[in-house]
Amino acid sequence: MPLERGAVYLAPFEGMGPGGVGTQVIDKYHVILQDAASMDVNASQFAFAVGSSPTEGQPVRAFEVLLTVAEPGFPHDTLVDGRWVYTLRRDGLDEANYKFTLEEKAMDDISVAIFIGLQLNAPSE
Repeated sequence: MPLERGAVYLAPFEGMGPGGVGTQVIDKYHVILQDAASMDVNASQFAFAVGSSPTEGQPVRAFEVLLTVAEPGFPHDTLVDGRWVYTLRRDGLDEANYKFTLEEKAMDDISVAIFIGLQLNAPSE
């Protein structure tokens, strides 16, 4: 199981329940944002974004990336929201189901969406 930038796993995810009430655990796509080889060797967690089904009729916003079935990987159109970056213990992937690894272009788009979604500022010169 690769722990590399762009690897996609299907794994349980605890999120808001229906209508924003309570929480529920459902399987979601976890898109890994880091390469293990580039991480601090003592880091016990990794960062990921979540892929979900898009809301029909809603336009894609600047902090979102729509990955369609025309691209390799997802079995249906999938939206990655750059406003939310999560962390999970490395061993949290032990029971996850590795699916595929996204192409670099998709990961570049996700990086930009996260930059916008977290309202980061470009470094000043």
